[in-house]
Formats: sequence, structure tokens, C-alpha cells
Amino acid sequence: MKKTIPFLLLAFSLTQSASASLIIQELTLFNYTDTIGYTLEDGQLGYTYSNFADEGLGVDFSYNLDSNNLGTFGWTITNTTSTDFSALSTAVYLDAEIHQHSNSFTNESGYYVGNTEADSWEIDEPGFIFGDLLDNLYDGATPDNTNGMNNIEDDTALALGFYLPELKEGEFFELSFEISDQNIGGLYHYDVDGGLGYYFNGSMHYSSDPDGAYPDPDEPVTVSEPGILGLFAISFIPLLLRSSRRTKSTRA
Repeated sequence: MKKTIPFLLLAFSLTQSASASLIIQELTLFNYTDTIGYTLEDGQLGYTYSNFADEGLGVDFSYNLDSNNLGTFGWTITNTTSTDFSALSTAVYLDAEIHQHSNSFTNESGYYVGNTEADSWEIDEPGFIFGDLLDNLYDGATPDNTNGMNNIEDDTALALGFYLPELKEGEFFELSFEISDQNIGGLYHYDVDGGLGYYFNGSMHYSSDPDGAYPDPDEPVTVSEPGILGLFAISFIPLLLRSSRRTKSTRA
């Protein structure tokens, strides 16, 4: 059975809503650095698992999404260890379904819009059938800048990636993202039959914060148009274990 998030679900029909009604199956931050040697992940919506704390990294997540799951969200990642990390690849993975209850989730597609601060991106079937998006994220947290859904309809997921040369002891970075039915650039995910979709974009902000004034995790994420602020995370989990946690068996 596919997992759902009742408190984020609005199943309005197309005649009731001019916006795409989204079910977020998974929203996860991935991060890789050679300093650690494996991929970390922080799943926040739908699929909830995090191993950032295992390596001494502080994670603050906040979101402001409406009943259609449109809005903003972001992460603040802080290096609370005595180790300096180098060459960090970080990416956010968004697996959302559009009007799934009225016409399933296998009639979706997407395309790259542009106008984004992300260093890399990917649109693909997650990996349950033919895609390699999750494989790329677990294998170094790096989207491959390809659209595996070009002229194809199926389950569609998105990823935006960012690169950070270093994160020293006590430093932090913020990632901010927006899901919108307006053109904010980035990636576009749409329902082929219903004709509705959403844009997904984001950005990263890095600060050494010499005065120690780290951001308040209770403050709402602020998003400029079409910019945005935060993201970080990723994890290495064997493929066998991964497939047992992420399943989509109801295909129409």
C-alpha cells in the first residue's frame, strides 16, 4: 500500500480546485561527503528516517504547506562536531502524487524549467520500475541533470542538488524550497490527464556565523521569488533494505 499523509491531504476534484492537489509520499534530504564516507538522509514527510545525528550533524526542519501541499519548507544543517567536512553534495528528493485518488499516479511526467540556483537536478521514475533517481541519491547524493520522464508517463519524482566545498566545525547551511502552482522556475511536475501540475525550486545559503547567532528553528522559512533557502541530507542504506521501506504496489 502507498503511504499517505492525512494531515497534508486534500482530495478536491478538478472541478473543485484550480490547483493541483498533492499527496507527498516522501520528502527527504540527502547528503554525502568523503569525510564521512557514506550517504546520510533526513526524511521528514511521508517517509521518516534520519541518521544525521549519528554523525553529529544538527538538523532543523520547518515547513509551511497549505491543504494542497503548496508552500515552503527548508532545513538548517549545523556541524556540531569537532571535524571539518569537505566536498559536501546535498540534494532534496520530492515524491508527490497529483490527484492520485481520481486518476492514479502512473500518468505523470515532468520537465526542467531552469532559472534555479541548484547545481544539479533530476526528473525520473524513483526506481521502483525503471528509474535511477533514488540510486543516484544514495550513491553520492548527486542528481544527474537528466529528465528520465521525457515523453513518458509514469510515477514521477524530482530532485534538486547543491554542492558545498566545506562545512567547518560550528558552521551551518540553510536550504529553502518552494512548491507552487505559479512559475517559479526549477522543475515542473504535471498530471498528463488532468493538465494540472506544480513547480519545485530551491536554493542554499551558507554561513560560518562567527557570532554564533544560528537561526531560530521555530521561525518560518522565508522564500524570495523565485529563490529559496535550504536543504541537506542523505543516507546509505543497502538496496534490499531500501526497497522494503519504499514501496508503491498500487499501480493502475
